[in-house]
Amino acid sequence: MSLNGLRSEFPILERVAYLNAGTDGPVPRAAQEAVAREIASEVDDGRAHSHFERRLALLDELREGYAELLGCAVDDMALTTSTSEGMGKVLAGMDQQLAMDARRMTPQDFRTSAEPKIYAQVMATVRDQEYIAAASEFLNADSKSNADHFAILWKQEQIKAAGGSEQQAREKAIRETGLTLDELTQNTRDPTPLTMAPATVFNDCANPSFG
Repeated sequence: MSLNGLRSEFPILERVAYLNAGTDGPVPRAAQEAVAREIASEVDDGRAHSHFERRLALLDELREGYAELLGCAVDDMALTTSTSEGMGKVLAGMDQQLAMDARRMTPQDFRTSAEPKIYAQVMATVRDQEYIAAASEFLNADSKSNADHFAILWKQEQIKAAGGSEQQAREKAIRETGLTLDELTQNTRDPTPLTMAPATVFNDCANPSFG
Protein backbone atom coordinates (compact mmCIF):
# COMPACT_ATOMS: atom_id res chain seq x y z
CA MET A 1 0.00 0.00 0.00
CA SER A 2 1.30 3.45 -0.88
CA LEU A 3 1.62 6.23 1.68
CA ASN A 4 -1.28 8.09 0.07
CA GLY A 5 -3.33 4.90 0.14
CA LEU A 6 -2.58 4.43 3.83
CA ARG A 7 -3.51 8.04 4.62
CA SER A 8 -6.80 7.61 2.78
CA GLU A 9 -7.79 4.91 5.28
CA PHE A 10 -7.94 7.61 8.00
CA PRO A 11 -10.78 10.05 7.19
CA ILE A 12 -9.66 12.54 9.83
CA LEU A 13 -6.40 13.11 7.93
CA GLU A 14 -8.36 14.76 5.15
CA ARG A 15 -8.90 17.72 7.50
CA VAL A 16 -6.13 17.74 10.12
CA ALA A 17 -2.59 16.48 10.69
CA TYR A 18 -1.98 14.15 13.63
CA LEU A 19 1.36 15.03 15.22
CA ASN A 20 0.95 12.82 18.30
CA ALA A 21 -0.82 9.47 18.09
CA GLY A 22 0.81 7.94 21.17
CA THR A 23 -2.34 7.50 23.25
CA ASP A 24 -5.50 7.95 21.19
CA GLY A 25 -4.43 7.82 17.58
CA PRO A 26 -6.66 8.36 14.54
CA VAL A 27 -9.13 5.57 13.76
CA PRO A 28 -8.98 3.96 10.29
CA ARG A 29 -12.07 2.94 8.35
CA ALA A 30 -11.11 -0.72 8.71
CA ALA A 31 -11.28 -0.43 12.50
CA GLN A 32 -14.68 1.27 12.33
CA GLU A 33 -15.99 -1.51 10.10
CA ALA A 34 -14.56 -4.25 12.33
CA VAL A 35 -16.09 -2.71 15.44
CA ALA A 36 -19.46 -2.41 13.69
CA ARG A 37 -19.35 -6.09 12.76
CA GLU A 38 -18.50 -7.23 16.28
CA ILE A 39 -21.15 -5.00 17.90
CA ALA A 40 -23.76 -6.29 15.46
CA SER A 41 -22.82 -9.85 16.39
CA GLU A 42 -23.12 -9.05 20.11
CA VAL A 43 -26.54 -7.49 19.53
CA ASP A 44 -27.78 -10.50 17.56
CA ASP A 45 -26.08 -13.33 19.45
CA GLY A 46 -25.58 -11.86 22.94
CA ARG A 47 -22.41 -11.85 24.99
CA ALA A 48 -22.29 -15.39 26.29
CA HIS A 49 -19.62 -18.08 26.05
CA SER A 50 -19.15 -17.80 22.29
CA HIS A 51 -18.58 -14.05 22.67
CA PHE A 52 -15.58 -14.59 24.94
CA GLU A 53 -14.22 -17.32 22.72
CA ARG A 54 -14.45 -14.86 19.84
CA ARG A 55 -12.54 -12.23 21.82
CA LEU A 56 -9.72 -14.67 22.46
CA ALA A 57 -9.68 -15.68 18.80
CA LEU A 58 -9.40 -12.02 17.80
CA LEU A 59 -6.46 -11.57 20.17
CA ASP A 60 -4.72 -14.52 18.52
CA GLU A 61 -5.35 -12.98 15.09
CA LEU A 62 -3.98 -9.66 16.31
CA ARG A 63 -0.82 -11.30 17.64
CA GLU A 64 -0.35 -13.13 14.35
CA GLY A 65 -0.77 -9.89 12.41
CA TYR A 66 1.75 -7.99 14.53
CA ALA A 67 4.20 -10.90 14.36
CA GLU A 68 4.01 -10.96 10.57
CA LEU A 69 4.46 -7.20 10.38
CA LEU A 70 7.48 -7.21 12.70
CA GLY A 71 8.99 -10.40 11.33
CA CYS A 72 9.02 -12.35 14.57
CA ALA A 73 7.46 -15.56 15.88
CA VAL A 74 3.91 -15.39 17.23
CA ASP A 75 5.12 -16.96 20.49
CA ASP A 76 7.47 -14.00 20.93
CA MET A 77 4.59 -11.51 20.72
CA ALA A 78 2.76 -10.23 23.80
CA LEU A 79 -0.23 -7.88 23.76
CA THR A 80 -0.75 -5.30 26.48
CA THR A 81 -3.42 -2.68 27.01
CA SER A 82 -0.83 0.10 27.10
CA THR A 83 2.88 0.88 27.18
CA SER A 84 2.59 1.39 30.94
CA GLU A 85 1.21 -2.12 31.42
CA GLY A 86 3.93 -3.60 29.22
CA MET A 87 6.74 -1.88 31.09
CA GLY A 88 5.05 -2.76 34.40
CA LYS A 89 5.07 -6.45 33.47
CA VAL A 90 8.76 -6.26 32.65
CA LEU A 91 9.54 -4.54 35.95
CA ALA A 92 7.36 -6.99 37.90
CA GLY A 93 9.47 -9.84 36.57
CA MET A 94 12.73 -8.25 37.74
CA ASP A 95 14.37 -8.60 41.08
CA GLN A 96 14.18 -5.67 43.49
CA GLN A 97 17.59 -4.26 42.60
CA LEU A 98 16.77 -4.16 38.90
CA ALA A 99 13.48 -2.42 39.62
CA MET A 100 15.32 0.22 41.66
CA ASP A 101 17.91 0.65 38.90
CA ALA A 102 15.13 1.20 36.35
CA ARG A 103 13.86 4.16 38.36
CA ARG A 104 17.20 5.89 38.90
CA MET A 105 19.11 5.25 35.65
CA THR A 106 18.76 6.78 32.22
CA PRO A 107 17.13 4.40 29.70
CA GLN A 108 20.44 3.79 27.91
CA ASP A 109 22.40 3.12 31.10
CA PHE A 110 19.67 0.83 32.37
CA ARG A 111 19.57 -1.17 29.16
CA THR A 112 23.33 -1.67 29.21
CA SER A 113 23.26 -2.75 32.83
CA ALA A 114 20.06 -4.77 32.86
CA GLU A 115 20.07 -6.65 29.57
CA PRO A 116 22.35 -9.51 30.66
CA LYS A 117 20.49 -9.83 33.97
CA ILE A 118 17.10 -9.89 32.26
CA TYR A 119 18.34 -12.49 29.80
CA ALA A 120 19.56 -14.67 32.65
CA GLN A 121 16.20 -14.43 34.42
CA VAL A 122 14.29 -15.26 31.24
CA MET A 123 16.50 -18.25 30.49
CA ALA A 124 16.00 -19.49 34.06
CA THR A 125 12.25 -19.31 33.49
CA VAL A 126 12.63 -21.21 30.22
CA ARG A 127 14.67 -23.93 31.95
CA ASP A 128 12.07 -24.20 34.73
CA GLN A 129 9.35 -24.63 32.14
CA GLU A 130 11.36 -27.29 30.35
CA TYR A 131 11.85 -29.17 33.61
CA ILE A 132 8.11 -29.02 34.33
CA ALA A 133 7.30 -30.29 30.85
CA ALA A 134 9.81 -33.12 31.19
CA ALA A 135 8.53 -34.06 34.65
CA SER A 136 4.93 -34.14 33.45
CA GLU A 137 5.87 -36.89 31.00
CA PHE A 138 6.65 -39.15 33.95
CA LEU A 139 3.50 -38.48 35.98
CA ASN A 140 1.64 -41.69 36.61
CA ALA A 141 -2.09 -42.04 36.02
CA ASP A 142 -2.94 -41.43 39.69
CA SER A 143 -0.97 -38.18 39.78
CA LYS A 144 -2.67 -36.94 36.63
CA SER A 145 -6.05 -37.95 38.03
CA ASN A 146 -5.35 -36.01 41.24
CA ALA A 147 -4.26 -32.97 39.23
CA ASP A 148 -7.50 -33.11 37.25
CA HIS A 149 -9.50 -33.49 40.46
CA PHE A 150 -7.97 -30.42 42.11
CA ALA A 151 -8.39 -28.41 38.91
CA ILE A 152 -12.11 -29.26 38.89
CA LEU A 153 -12.42 -28.29 42.57
CA TRP A 154 -10.71 -24.96 41.84
CA LYS A 155 -13.13 -24.26 38.99
CA GLN A 156 -16.09 -25.09 41.21
CA GLU A 157 -14.79 -22.63 43.83
CA GLN A 158 -14.63 -19.88 41.21
CA ILE A 159 -18.21 -20.57 40.18
CA LYS A 160 -19.31 -20.57 43.82
CA ALA A 161 -17.55 -17.22 44.39
CA ALA A 162 -19.46 -15.83 41.39
CA GLY A 163 -22.77 -16.59 43.07
CA GLY A 164 -23.10 -20.07 41.60
CA SER A 165 -23.23 -18.83 38.01
CA GLU A 166 -20.69 -20.41 35.64
CA GLN A 167 -21.41 -17.69 33.10
CA GLN A 168 -20.59 -14.95 35.62
CA ALA A 169 -17.44 -16.83 36.60
CA ARG A 170 -16.40 -16.95 32.93
CA GLU A 171 -17.07 -13.25 32.45
CA LYS A 172 -15.13 -12.40 35.61
CA ALA A 173 -12.16 -14.48 34.44
CA ILE A 174 -12.01 -12.67 31.10
CA ARG A 175 -12.55 -9.28 32.69
CA GLU A 176 -9.89 -9.66 35.38
CA THR A 177 -7.23 -11.76 33.66
CA GLY A 178 -7.90 -11.79 29.92
CA LEU A 179 -7.98 -15.58 30.07
CA THR A 180 -10.95 -17.91 29.89
CA LEU A 181 -12.06 -19.81 32.96
CA ASP A 182 -11.03 -23.04 31.23
CA GLU A 183 -7.53 -21.68 30.61
CA LEU A 184 -7.20 -20.61 34.24
CA THR A 185 -8.41 -24.02 35.35
CA GLN A 186 -5.81 -25.69 33.15
CA ASN A 187 -3.14 -23.43 34.64
CA THR A 188 -3.88 -24.82 38.09
CA ARG A 189 -2.49 -28.13 36.80
CA ASP A 190 0.67 -26.35 35.60
CA PRO A 191 0.99 -23.25 37.83
CA THR A 192 4.02 -21.74 36.06
CA PRO A 193 3.18 -21.46 32.37
CA LEU A 194 5.73 -19.60 30.25
CA THR A 195 3.88 -16.49 29.12
CA MET A 196 6.77 -14.31 27.97
CA ALA A 197 9.53 -15.42 25.62
CA PRO A 198 12.98 -13.77 25.62
CA ALA A 199 12.37 -11.82 22.41
CA THR A 200 9.27 -10.26 23.95
CA VAL A 201 11.24 -8.82 26.86
CA PHE A 202 13.88 -7.31 24.64
CA ASN A 203 11.33 -6.02 22.12
CA ASP A 204 9.50 -4.21 24.91
CA CYS A 205 12.69 -2.74 26.36
CA ALA A 206 13.98 -1.66 22.97
CA ASN A 207 10.73 -0.09 21.86
CA PRO A 208 8.65 1.36 24.73
CA SER A 209 5.82 2.19 22.34
CA PHE A 210 5.47 -1.50 21.48
CA GLY A 211 2.58 -2.13 23.89
